[in-house]
Amino acid sequence: MGLLKVEQVMERMALSRETVWRMLRDGRLTGVMVGRHWRVSEQALADYLSGLPNGKAEQPVAGS
Repeated sequence: MGLLKVEQVMERMALSRETVWRMLRDGRLTGVMVGRHWRVSEQALADYLSGLPNGKAEQPVAGS
């Protein structure tokens, strides 16, 4: 299993860069810093998605 860049996580989860960064910073998604860049293992992403209904990333609620 390899490490994914934030851009790859964004594509797979259909989320913005800021949302992925927020999830990494607050611990909802497990990642590591490689230099100044976040990386997420494919297994960590699969583990996160397997805990969500239908394997879909949470969508932000308007107005919150």
